[in-house]
Amino acid sequence: MSAALRRVTANLPLLLGLALGQIALAALAGRATRSLLLSALAPFTLPDDGHMLAYLAQLATTSPAAMAGMSQAVLTATLLGALLALAAAGGTFARLAGTEPFLTASARHLPPLAVQSAYHLFFRALLVLFAFLAVVPISAPLGALLMVLLWAASSHVLDRTRAGVVLGDARWHPRPALRAFRAALADPRTLAGATALALAQLALPVAALALLLAAGAGPGAPWLARASAFVAVFLGLWRIALICRPTQTGAP
Repeated sequence: MSAALRRVTANLPLLLGLALGQIALAALAGRATRSLLLSALAPFTLPDDGHMLAYLAQLATTSPAAMAGMSQAVLTATLLGALLALAAAGGTFARLAGTEPFLTASARHLPPLAVQSAYHLFFRALLVLFAFLAVVPISAPLGALLMVLLWAASSHVLDRTRAGVVLGDARWHPRPALRAFRAALADPRTLAGATALALAQLALPVAALALLLAAGAGPGAPWLARASAFVAVFLGLWRIALICRPTQTGAP
């Protein structure tokens, strides 16, 4: 874990660039939300950014159309964030492993990364669904908890799948995506650390939202959101760095 952390801190420009990209996407989603509020509150004035969350919560309970619009904005921002992560994955793995420049690796590995990521998501969805269906008849809360744990643990498997492309020879066949599950299980210590980091990533926005709601938002709300985005990117890079060793030349 400490060696992976040092690899992240040694690549601060990468951390800052990815964090700023995520914040820029969030700003675009915020513009869409602001436009939604502007139309919903007309002819009244728009609230400042710090108090917008409270207005959104109130609007969501009184206007189904507004709720649908906000859901669409959140979904769009999530999809754009996933596409940004995919586009930057090749360069991220290459920079953490010290193998090639960011832009070169991002462009060169993007097509096979997209294919292998699609294979992985299919296998992950099957795993989580089957586990949930097996456990939920016994206990619904336990099934939900298991689903979250499996989803977080599978993030490490996705990292191994993508590392197999950037640092190995995986390309178009689904077998490398399956091998990544086996490789993750063969290294339980790394899997446990990566799962903990992935769970922290999942919990971070929830904790930030709960803090904002409890404190009644305020002028510092946008900065709290930006800080949580930065920390989430940092945790994600730390998780990836667990398997990106500078001497690594083959698939994990």
